[in-house]
Amino acid sequence: MSEAVKVLMISASESFFERTAAIMRDKNCFVTRADGAVGAKFALNADVFDAVIIDCPHGGGGAAFAVDIAKTHVCAVLIIVKSEEYAATYDKVSDHGVFVLKKPLSESTFKTAVDWLKVAVAKQRTSEQKAVGLNEKVIEIKIIDRAKMTLMTVLKMTEADAHRYIEKQAMDRCVTRRAVAEEILQTYK
Repeated sequence: MSEAVKVLMISASESFFERTAAIMRDKNCFVTRADGAVGAKFALNADVFDAVIIDCPHGGGGAAFAVDIAKTHVCAVLIIVKSEEYAATYDKVSDHGVFVLKKPLSESTFKTAVDWLKVAVAKQRTSEQKAVGLNEKVIEIKIIDRAKMTLMTVLKMTEADAHRYIEKQAMDRCVTRRAVAEEILQTYK
């Protein structure tokens, strides 16, 4: 089974929420409800959600809110609008990565949309993990470079010699180059 997804559902309609929340729970989603923009803002500030679904009330107005959520939170966003508002809403939100569905909404269409949101969330999680890994690598490189510079300054090694020293110490002691570099920085502080 895929990883659980936390969803914030913004809907003033209790019946719509109950119907769609049951579908989402069957698809391994934990659903929290907000009945309007104020409650949604409070929920978004209090917790982290993987996806936000906005059941747009009559007269629309949710497009700007959907774009704001997409810009300020790392989550998938879906807005559901009346059929006649679909094209205008799509034009406003699609460039910001917001999904749009039109009412009336069949159960099978909603199930498909939830599947899409879960795919978007999985891709987002993978990207976040890659970003964290890259950030760690950059930090490691900076620490090793500082240790090399320390060896070059204090022990008058060449850059190549400092590099070889760190590599050899790491291999001989079965530790990472970063661990050796951190020890060097600690020693010559």
